[in-house]
Amino acid sequence: TMKVTTCGPSGYGSQGYGYGSGEHQYCREEYQTQAYRVPLVTEPKQETCQLAYPAPKEVCVTKSIEITEVKCEDKIERKCFNVAKFEDSSVTIEQKEIVIGEPSCEQLTLTLPTQ
Repeated sequence: TMKVTTCGPSGYGSQGYGYGSGEHQYCREEYQTQAYRVPLVTEPKQETCQLAYPAPKEVCVTKSIEITEVKCEDKIERKCFNVAKFEDSSVTIEQKEIVIGEPSCEQLTLTLPTQ
C-alpha cells in the first residue's frame, strides 16, 4: 500500500456559467494498493563475455632532485661564572629542652635572611 493524495472539485460555485467552476478543490489522503510483477527465473542464463584492462605504459621522465646537505661543526665558547666555594667550619649548638604548649593559631609571615 502507498499513501496518495487525491483532489476533486468541491462543488462550490455555479456550474456552466464560466466562473467558479474548478476554483475550489477538496483534497484528501488515502491508501491504495499497487499491483506489480515480480520477475521469475526458470533457468540459468549463460553468456560469455570478454574483459579488457589497460596495459601499463613505460614512460621515462627526467626530473631534477635537490639534496639538502647538512654540515655539522663543534662550537667551543669560553664563559666565566661564579661557583660556590666550600670552607671547613663548625657550629656549636647548645641542646635545650623543648616543651609542647597550647597551639597558637596566628598568621605569621616568615622571612629568611638573604646573602
